[in-house]
Amino acid sequence: MFYYSGVTFMSYLLGAGILRASQVDGSYDGSPSRFVVDGGRDAIQGYATNEPYAWQHEVPQWGKPLQYQLINDTGYPNYANVLGIRVGDRGKLDACLHKLVPIIQRAEVEFVRNPATAIGVMLAANDAYRSSFHYDRPLAEYAVRTMREQAIVSNGSNQTLGDFDTGRIAKLIGILEPIFKGQKKPIRDGVAPIDVMTNAYIDADVSLPASK
Repeated sequence: MFYYSGVTFMSYLLGAGILRASQVDGSYDGSPSRFVVDGGRDAIQGYATNEPYAWQHEVPQWGKPLQYQLINDTGYPNYANVLGIRVGDRGKLDACLHKLVPIIQRAEVEFVRNPATAIGVMLAANDAYRSSFHYDRPLAEYAVRTMREQAIVSNGSNQTLGDFDTGRIAKLIGILEPIFKGQKKPIRDGVAPIDVMTNAYIDADVSLPASK
């Protein structure tokens, strides 16, 4: 498996015995070239919302469907792209967060329901910044569909969008604590979910509608 060196989930996959060190290569740079040259025999780190569409439709040397598996399916329940603040800033940001977090929740609902406007803004920004990352509307629309189909964006078990599951956080801490200690990274003993997350600012009434 080719992957970006330094990603924590690889430490989990190796430590859990799901993969062996002889099976992985941390020199992946995002290019499909090695995958194509090897005839698709190797697994590649990527995004379910990007490479399966892009490599089928935008890489003529491949041009075929890709199979993929989510890292979450291996037992690594990561939360990615969360809104975070410094613990010491919570007091001065409290009033703002009570207003901001529900706005973000509602914005995500509206994006999933009607993504066209936001996609247009993202494409314009990508062009304006002359990004080296190719992004077009069909790929963006595929990403939204996949997020819904794979429940990458979804309500929690209580039908609220955006809140943390403390059990999931506890499991993640249990996985990461020994990994970080093994890497000599500073981590406080006895870290609990309440130390790293809060649902205090969540509007529990904000919910994604059921997929059609």
